[in-house]
Amino acid sequence: MREGDLDGPVRPGREEQGRARALSAPLPQPGSGAMASSEAQLVRWRAHPRYARARSWLETHGRLLALLRALCDRSDAADGAARAGDARRVREEELPALRDTLDALELQLDAHSTLEDRKLFPFLHTHFRGAFGGAREQFAREHEALDATLATLADGLAELERLAAPSEAATRNALCERTGAMRDTTAALERAMRAHFAAEEKQCVELMLGMSDAQNDAYAAFRMVPPPPPTRSKL
Repeated sequence: MREGDLDGPVRPGREEQGRARALSAPLPQPGSGAMASSEAQLVRWRAHPRYARARSWLETHGRLLALLRALCDRSDAADGAARAGDARRVREEELPALRDTLDALELQLDAHSTLEDRKLFPFLHTHFRGAFGGAREQFAREHEALDATLATLADGLAELERLAAPSEAATRNALCERTGAMRDTTAALERAMRAHFAAEEKQCVELMLGMSDAQNDAYAAFRMVPPPPPTRSKL
């Protein structure tokens, strides 16, 4: 599989202005500790002669985790400002930064997960049914749960933006309650997403690296399938 095969469009239904802003922003580069799999495992994969087939996919995981870490840092900063009683900083600095980071994460993760659910995982399920097992359904459920958590964060941020407006004159306790909830939810999302990416990598990378040239060509020609039905499950 070629670099860029797992880049693609997001699903419809997003705000167009937010879509354009978030998709035009580059993903942060992964730093130390940003990858889901262990460094020892990554070193082994990078030494494989066909590593290029998995590189773009793995690096996207790393960049998404780096973006999520930035969201956690912003959430911590907003909570700190609220607890310090600095409502102006919460309103004018931290919440706009949180909004931009959350929009970017939602849209970039949506594009990545869509290509997995509709191309990569169906292909692996079809061609490596014994090795891939029920992973396609499991990962689809996890994608849905991650989406639900992101929706909870978006709702919480909208409420924070309302409370922080000058016309609301929200109390410090009210702001702290909301910023604390956002801080806790972003931390839980980071743990869940890291575990999810690690499981995907454990299941998929060896299959990617072991594909023959003919199988790799078949993947390039594989047409995207319809999206999986919702499962309403939670992580």
